[in-house]
Amino acid sequence: MICRSVHLILRYSMQQKLILIFLKVTAIIPLWSISSFGQKNIDNVIIKGNIVNISNQIELEDMSAVGRISASNPERYFLPDSLGNFSIKTHVKSPGYFRLGRNIIYLSPGDNINVQIDFNLPEKAKFEGSNWKLNDYLKNTAFPKAGSYCEYSSLIKSTVNETIDAFVDYGKKRHQSLLALPDASPLFIELEEARIKADIINSIVSLTWFYPERHKLSMDSSKRFQQTFMPQIGKLIEPFINKFVNSDYLDLVVYQKIAGYVIKYNKQDSASTSSLTIKEWITASSIFAEMNYQYENADFEKINDRINLIVKEEYRYPLLEFLKSKSIFANGSQAQDFAALNINKKSVKLSDLKGKVILLDFWATWCGPCIQAFPQIEAIKQHFINDSNVVIQSVSIDENTAKWESAVSKYNLGKNTWIINRYAIPEYQLYSLPRIVIVDKNFRVVSFSGFEPSDKEGLIQFIEKLLIE
Repeated sequence: MICRSVHLILRYSMQQKLILIFLKVTAIIPLWSISSFGQKNIDNVIIKGNIVNISNQIELEDMSAVGRISASNPERYFLPDSLGNFSIKTHVKSPGYFRLGRNIIYLSPGDNINVQIDFNLPEKAKFEGSNWKLNDYLKNTAFPKAGSYCEYSSLIKSTVNETIDAFVDYGKKRHQSLLALPDASPLFIELEEARIKADIINSIVSLTWFYPERHKLSMDSSKRFQQTFMPQIGKLIEPFINKFVNSDYLDLVVYQKIAGYVIKYNKQDSASTSSLTIKEWITASSIFAEMNYQYENADFEKINDRINLIVKEEYRYPLLEFLKSKSIFANGSQAQDFAALNINKKSVKLSDLKGKVILLDFWATWCGPCIQAFPQIEAIKQHFINDSNVVIQSVSIDENTAKWESAVSKYNLGKNTWIINRYAIPEYQLYSLPRIVIVDKNFRVVSFSGFEPSDKEGLIQFIEKLLIE
């Protein structure tokens, strides 16, 4: 009896353990499955919709402090169809601001949104899906390059003091709209409050140019105003800039724009961590801008030394990566070969032209300045028409072959025209057009981006010099 009781107790106890183990396993497996499979694409963001009044490629531009000093991401370029429809999928690792057309949008990992955007009227944008209320609020964000609130000319009053009061009142209205958002996170609220203050500061600074323009002052009167106004800027922005040193705010474009004023006029400890970070970002931003116009390896060596003085790895690393991509393929480097299709849809290679001086005119059907430059390119072609050692090669980066063929016929571009997949040749950094690249007889790049297509005489002289070397 005792033995049977013990057996039953043990059996019952084992059943309990098995049940508990089963419950634990069944509880763990779904969670494990969700985390395992969910992590795979958790940072994917999908944006689709329609954008009008722009016939160009568009970049979903990362506006963060790091994004602004990093090379463009080809994954985030897209070309809407003829009706303006588009769809793009990209990776976003943490919540942050991006620019789509002229609209600032806020994206978080996993977002899926639909947008309707008019490039000329960002305030008319419509949003559906993730964070739509936040992005609806952001569509009225002032444009820093247009002087923030100076963009609204009605806010520029008769006197500077009245104008500043108008800026502050407008900022208060923006703040009320911000606090009315039901789904905004504390981080979003903090950043947008900082944006309002930064916009006021940027607006005051921008009065240097916008006040004379708004009041249609003569050139002499404008100069007198600027000579009087500019020395007062520090005092005028002091109420807004005091205790405004915070490197987290560098993820706001307008804060990036006024960062120099923040450091110059703020009374906070100049040795604080945020202050030092902002100073480093200003330096990094300056170096990045400079690198965009450098194509000589000798210059890259000097820039490399300056980059290595940056302590913050978050800023130093993207600069070194950008420098690496630039120095691999710079003036004096061997030309990177690439495959293309000619007008007869036959495969060709750049190396097929080895031994000649080659002018590569990169263009696209959606690039207005490229089309305008066709007469100059044709004039250069005619100048060398009897010289078999020179090739003026038109290279389209269009994704739509039919549009390319139509343009070739419409503009009478002739046989020397190719079409390529620009993403297959990242070394050429074809993120902006038009672009002229010149390769010499030794298949070396001798001008990576030194000429505008409109500089007909300069290009002819440069090519003639290469022919006699």
